[in-house]
Amino acid sequence: MNESMTVVGTDRIRVRTDADTIHVTLDHPETRNAVSRTMYHELAFVLSQIARRTDLRFVVLSGAGRVFSSGGDLRELRDGLPDDYVTDYWQRMSGTILALRAMPQIVIAGVRGAAVGAGAAVALASDMVVVESDARMRFTFTRIGFLPDAGTTVLLPRLLGPAVARDLLFTGRWIGAEEACRRGMIARVCEPGALDEAVQSLLTELRYSPAGALGMVKNLVDASALSDLTSGVRAEGVQQYAAAASGEYREYLARVLELMAQQTAAPVPPATDPDTDVTIKTH
Repeated sequence: MNESMTVVGTDRIRVRTDADTIHVTLDHPETRNAVSRTMYHELAFVLSQIARRTDLRFVVLSGAGRVFSSGGDLRELRDGLPDDYVTDYWQRMSGTILALRAMPQIVIAGVRGAAVGAGAAVALASDMVVVESDARMRFTFTRIGFLPDAGTTVLLPRLLGPAVARDLLFTGRWIGAEEACRRGMIARVCEPGALDEAVQSLLTELRYSPAGALGMVKNLVDASALSDLTSGVRAEGVQQYAAAASGEYREYLARVLELMAQQTAAPVPPATDPDTDVTIKTH
């Protein structure tokens, strides 16, 4: 792509270029920035443009409003998964999760509020994650009888070790900024309301190094990790499709949707609510 060509945003992805940095914002307030299939495809479209811009050194990925992302859009799961799910899933993952790891730019995720499920996975696929001290993440896939996806079964064990990864994936509990930083899940923590300043400070530090050196370090760190992530993402998609065919999945999803509707005293929200505890008691 010619450097003079502008990166085009979409309905759900807002972009803003500032010299050598492009700010990419998940912006769909109706679903609290849920990473629906449409959101994934639109993000993939934006990232593919950015990857070809040799004048852009950094990508800052964030979510509009008070949350980074509420996770997957539950409306898409009510009727099970479509027949082309595995193919579509691979297209979405290769264009987003894998693209973030492979693109030449250094990607910084700035997280405020909550990042849930696949939304948290998008943040963790970045090169560096900066969060406000009151931010938190959780991976609630199993609470609806679903399987972890978006690379979480590979990313979390690599970042945290198998024991803590199992804890988060089995229980769906929240992990706060302090614990996430202490365990090596994220890079930096800043005070509430100071995220933009913290990201700008990090960019200033990174600009002391030439783009080529940063890119090579990124490649070296990811030499084996990217291969594992690619294989893991493929396996997740295949097993996810099988899991969605089970009666247990449909039962748990229906109960989660009902619970969320009761807790919000409103029609079933279109996406996972990061403030809703979707614990389901089976006995």
